[in-house]
Amino acid sequence: MRRLWWAFLRLFFRLLYNEFAWAYDLVAWVVSLGQWKAWGRTALPYLRRERVLELAHGPGHLLVAMAERGLTPVGLDLSPYMGRLA
Repeated sequence: MRRLWWAFLRLFFRLLYNEFAWAYDLVAWVVSLGQWKAWGRTALPYLRRERVLELAHGPGHLLVAMAERGLTPVGLDLSPYMGRLA
């Protein structure tokens, strides 16, 4: 049973970060009770350098927030689907 559970989780996350990347925001909103973007923005006051590297940027909301603050964000993500969303 445990092996089946882990197989399910691996499949779920592979799909969520790839083929179903379009649903990422909804899933993040549900599991965080609507606080996902706010949690990410809490890092913004601590960014001191103009260029910022964000690893696993997902749909890119934090990249946009950094750019709006005059920073130069660079994002890297293993998922080409997330890269397209960002």
